Amino acid sequence: MFLKMFTEGINKPWINIKDVQKEVQKYKKFKGKTVPTKDIKKMITKIGTEFADSVGLEFNLESEKVKDLSGEFVISGAFDEDTLNIYFSYTDENILITELLWDYLYNDFPGFIKHEILHYQQFKIRDDLDKETFRELEGGRTNSKNYIDGNLGHKDEIEAYAMNAADEIYNIYGNKSINTIQKDIKKTVKVSDAMSDYYKLVRKDKKLWNKFISKVILYLKDKNV
Repeated sequence: MFLKMFTEGINKPWINIKDVQKEVQKYKKFKGKTVPTKDIKKMITKIGTEFADSVGLEFNLESEKVKDLSGEFVISGAFDEDTLNIYFSYTDENILITELLWDYLYNDFPGFIKHEILHYQQFKIRDDLDKETFRELEGGRTNSKNYIDGNLGHKDEIEAYAMNAADEIYNIYGNKSINTIQKDIKKTVKVSDAMSDYYKLVRKDKKLWNKFISKVILYLKDKNV
């Protein structure tokens, strides 16, 4: 039924998440070891700079030691017209890279880079008036209606989250991804962090959720070509 909702195309990403993961894989020696935080920051900077530079962006890493953090470290990203920003918060100067943390570095970190570079693509094709609207989008995660309507409901965020979700789903189900979504949407929500995050924030807005799923399927269709 979702196939009937397709009304727009998608921006094809300039970078492939597998290429970013290939660079992260070079640091597999971190896995299972206690690693100085400065070495993790060096890894993030090297990889981030390489992919930012490949599309004509500057790269900036901002790091901060935080006492009350939900995990050993947290990575997030943002784009501000000419710079790819990565934010790295951590709890200690040395961190044991568990299986879970390695998965975060290998899967989530590349997803952040790809997400923000897609925003750069979106920004580049805007006319001047639309660029001003783009600049006004507010960051930060919240369940407030204003944020959902103004940010998560914006076509750029729908597309970027959908792209991340498609990568995660395709990594598990391959060419069976679209069929899996159409048969059991709850199953795919459970295996995709991007889809799960988006669902938690917009679950009360059925129209917005359907737009998101339509974009996910478009990205998966593109992978199947």
